[in-house]
Amino acid sequence: MTSLLESVTPENQVTFEGFISTPVEAGQSVPADVEGEEGLRHQLALYHCYYNFCLPHASLRQLLPQSEPTHGSGSAKRWRLQTPAMAAGLTDHVWTLREVLLFRVPPWPQPAGV
Repeated sequence: MTSLLESVTPENQVTFEGFISTPVEAGQSVPADVEGEEGLRHQLALYHCYYNFCLPHASLRQLLPQSEPTHGSGSAKRWRLQTPAMAAGLTDHVWTLREVLLFRVPPWPQPAGV
């Protein structure tokens, strides 16, 4: 992660920031949590969660043992879409962005002296 942050130069920073966050007009105030390196880290963490838990990848799809009807005019469903987290066995379903945002991460175990 550090190498990615260190590789952001003024030339590609505008494109990179415009891709991740909403551009800010001159004179507008920006919430403190989206400014600087720490804000970029938070945005990247959210993107990684979305990529791994919400976004099915065609290369990870699995052939179903038996085709499932779609109950419509389309052809039968032959594949089960998977996210990287599903392929790694971390979850059993494609998450919605709402699920990611509302998920409460348990606290890390603290050392005995803290």
